Amino acid sequence: MKSGSYHVNLRDLEYPFTLEVEYAYNTSTTAFIPSWMPLNQHKKSVEKSQIEIYNNAKPKLQHLERNLSNYKNIEVDKDSSSIQVNASNLKAIPKEDFQPALQSFTPQVNFSLEYFNLGTLSGRATSWFNLGQWKYLNTPSNTWVVNEASIKLIEGIFANHKNNKLSIEEEVEIIYNFVKENHHLMNRSIKNVDWHKNEKLGPTHLEYDACLNTLVYTKNLLEVFGIKAFYTLINVSEKPINVIEKLPSLQGNQMILFIPLPNDELWLDCASYEWPFNFISKNKTQRTAFVITEDGGKIEHTPTYTADENLQKTDIQLKLNKNGEILEGSLRRSSKNIAFEKRSVLYNKDLLEEDFIRQFSKLKDFKINNLSVSASPNEAKKYEEFNFIGKLIENSKNIIKFSLSTFGTPFSAPKNDNNRVAPFTITKGFSYEDEIELELPNQTKIEIPFQKINKQNKFGTYEVEVLNQAKKLKIKRKYTLKSGEFKKADYALFVKFIESILEDEESVFIVDSQN
Repeated sequence: MKSGSYHVNLRDLEYPFTLEVEYAYNTSTTAFIPSWMPLNQHKKSVEKSQIEIYNNAKPKLQHLERNLSNYKNIEVDKDSSSIQVNASNLKAIPKEDFQPALQSFTPQVNFSLEYFNLGTLSGRATSWFNLGQWKYLNTPSNTWVVNEASIKLIEGIFANHKNNKLSIEEEVEIIYNFVKENHHLMNRSIKNVDWHKNEKLGPTHLEYDACLNTLVYTKNLLEVFGIKAFYTLINVSEKPINVIEKLPSLQGNQMILFIPLPNDELWLDCASYEWPFNFISKNKTQRTAFVITEDGGKIEHTPTYTADENLQKTDIQLKLNKNGEILEGSLRRSSKNIAFEKRSVLYNKDLLEEDFIRQFSKLKDFKINNLSVSASPNEAKKYEEFNFIGKLIENSKNIIKFSLSTFGTPFSAPKNDNNRVAPFTITKGFSYEDEIELELPNQTKIEIPFQKINKQNKFGTYEVEVLNQAKKLKIKRKYTLKSGEFKKADYALFVKFIESILEDEESVFIVDSQN
């Protein structure tokens, strides 16, 4: 059972039940020796798990034990030619809010061979350096040829650029955008690559064949213009999974491109039309990666966007009458980096409108007009704006009540779990910054629950400022959540912090226009 799924009829069973799985297979490929990771799913206890590896050949079998010290009922027996790992009665891992990847805290043993086979190829891995040398020489795509038409078009773009002398970064951006705009983009799972040398030429005309790899063509096009770009193997996953630095071996499931500059570095992710130059998506950020160069391999870290860099900023303006009706309302929002990526999932206006209707569900009769969406040509930034009408909550005649949450709260309360199993991780830090301006009716009296709020701790900050300016009420709100790894003992404090913010979000503003 190397891959795929088996379907079993589980009807008419009494719970709990035990499912026993045992399999064996033969392969000449020894570059990818399966890891032993018994708790590889949530909510699945393990009565017994065992792996045995017999190594009768000369190549040295290397292994790495991780997170075993937290478990008493795991045994590892090894000698010069074999290794056996046994575990029994491992409790299931529940799904928990803000839980890190299972690989980061559950027991596992990883394996690799110093000498290995991959199809018809043979290699050696004693370090990332020499593994990188082997991988560079045996990457099939190195022989693909760039067509002359593409080269001439890019030379024309260079010649007509406003800057007489382009920087390396500017040249890379032009080439990246050229490939993105002229060729179908696709990515490829590394293990599905034909590992033999491939003499097939690349595209010979401008319409790029969808079955070829855009990443390859981008790399070779860059190198035509003297720009070194290196294939980089990473683990693509919702939560960061690092390449295991202590075990040099073929790891990772996708490739991106790494381009070192004299005082900086660039990362190219060719997996989506949406991604702008030098932006990589959240399932590829903040993790170790294996960079393959002609001089050898090395470990690098993909970028980490800070909380302030992952910024969603919203400006809301509305004009009220004495009945709480919004005579005129407008919203303008900008979303940057990971916030940009989150908004990009809402890829058409219908989805965007549904999302805003959910966000402003506390406004009665909320209707959106003139919704428009645009993106920055030079950075990962998206703009959304529209006009709207609706009505604030009316308690009685001429008495209007509302809270900060009326204009959307970008987060909800995490589950308060006193029996938490795992540590907790805030994977992606982010910031929400709002400015809300209300133009009030004449002769209005307003009750404000607070002038300022400022809460800060190691998890983040929450700041609110209320300015009552004659007929206008201006509210400034900023919420920042910092990325970090925390002990499970800290989780209760984190929940309390979020709950206290949500209480403030429900503080009531009262507008009385009876006077």
